[in-house]
Amino acid sequence: MKNVLSVIIPIYNCEKYLRRCVDSVISQTYSDLEIILIDDGSTDNSMKICREYEKKDLRVHSYHIDNVGIYQARKYGVMRANGNLITFVDADDWIEKDTYDSLMEIYYKYRPEIIAFTYQINDSQIPRENNLKEGMYHKEQMEKCIIPYMMYDAKIGNRCLNPSISCKIIQKHLYLSLTEIVSDRITWGEDALVTYPAICAANSIYIDNHPYYHYFMHAKSSTHSYSYDIIDNLKKFQKNLTMLLEMYGKAYDWRFQIDGYMRSFTEMLSMNWFGIHQSAARYTFPYKRIPCNSCVQIYGAGEVGKSYIVELAQSGYAKVIGWYDKAKCGESFCNNIISAPDTMLNVQADYVVIAIEDAGVAEKIREELRNKGIEQDKILWEKPQLRI
Repeated sequence: MKNVLSVIIPIYNCEKYLRRCVDSVISQTYSDLEIILIDDGSTDNSMKICREYEKKDLRVHSYHIDNVGIYQARKYGVMRANGNLITFVDADDWIEKDTYDSLMEIYYKYRPEIIAFTYQINDSQIPRENNLKEGMYHKEQMEKCIIPYMMYDAKIGNRCLNPSISCKIIQKHLYLSLTEIVSDRITWGEDALVTYPAICAANSIYIDNHPYYHYFMHAKSSTHSYSYDIIDNLKKFQKNLTMLLEMYGKAYDWRFQIDGYMRSFTEMLSMNWFGIHQSAARYTFPYKRIPCNSCVQIYGAGEVGKSYIVELAQSGYAKVIGWYDKAKCGESFCNNIISAPDTMLNVQADYVVIAIEDAGVAEKIREELRNKGIEQDKILWEKPQLRI
């Protein structure tokens, strides 16, 4: 089974969503799969459902283990995998039907050690892209374009590569080499604890920004519940991540990136416990659409517009040479005066960024700007993305 792709699905009390998940894997157009179901000490009917699938499809193998947490449950599954390539799906998520057909075509063409794709949340139609160009990266390119920014890129105030291990295909030997030395029960940051050290250790990666993976966020998702023991769990994560990165990425000083990445967790805690965002920028600026050092005008001074202003003030990625809003003309925020849209033509900008959440309203503004004589190609809008 050397060229078989082994799909590991860790399961904990997920009977409500499990069939949707497993069906999405079984029905893949790429059929050369081994499907490993790991029931991590569930107390509901999850294991019964696993046994049903095992009887129906010879590719399915199920195991029941004592509750060890998702990191160790995944490792248990990988150790029993026969394929030389592995990937994961969480039990409450699902994947598009042609996911592995498309990704294995890339594998057979380029033979990367890792394939990184991406996801969307709750069918939002907004892909959580990697902030990287699609294509093949070898070691020298990885060290220049990916590793220094993968966990935290100061220019965008965010990671440039999503950590989701479920959005990766990775060689089995590489995965095991990273996880065999981590014995702690890891319940937070378990994806990053594999993904980022793996990129340091790998010699090649292929970036595919298509959102094949559908991440289902619901009331019981781990990112929605925060008990105070999370502090100890995050300390374990930080300790192990630092150890692995210093082993496999010896040429880098990891403190800055790890600190930046840890802030994503403290942001969630701050919001959950106190209702306070650590950053005034709730929405991320559409960096991919705007070249660095561009001169931009921002249209819209609501929450989205304020977020864009704050992000650009912090990152210095682009220069704001005008901020406009009909309703808030004359007000100021973050040392920026909001002007009337009628004055936009007095300033020459590379781009006008519409900072509006509603697509219909944004389209009306776009039409107004075109009628004012602003070139179509200079007017940019995309659905604002909340920081996650």
